Amino acid sequence: MIDGRSQALVVDDEPEDLQTLCKSLAHLGYDVIAAGDATSALREFFAHRESISLVVTDVAMSPMNGCDLAAILLKANPELRIVFVSGYAGTEAFRYERRFTKAIPFLHKPLKLSELEAQVQDILTHV
Repeated sequence: MIDGRSQALVVDDEPEDLQTLCKSLAHLGYDVIAAGDATSALREFFAHRESISLVVTDVAMSPMNGCDLAAILLKANPELRIVFVSGYAGTEAFRYERRFTKAIPFLHKPLKLSELEAQVQDILTHV
């Protein structure tokens, strides 16, 4: 199971989605840090970088999108596990995906707790 000291950083500019994602990850055993935009997420990440093992981020945010945020975070910690979420499907959600050297999982919103749990367990077992 998840280490009790593990933290998840959840980033979404939609307050209801942010709350849902945070509750879901807390249910999975994570100590959750919430951020309503990429700037706040960067501040939180660098303040807690030693304990954050997972980032769940919306793709479509402004002014910095989730792909740009993920690129910065992965540069700081290449072992960081990231999950993209978005209400948008197809190429629009992944127009920046080619910059990543590893596959980053994607979940379509609205998502079910079982989908998030399965994805988190999968990325934890494939380090």
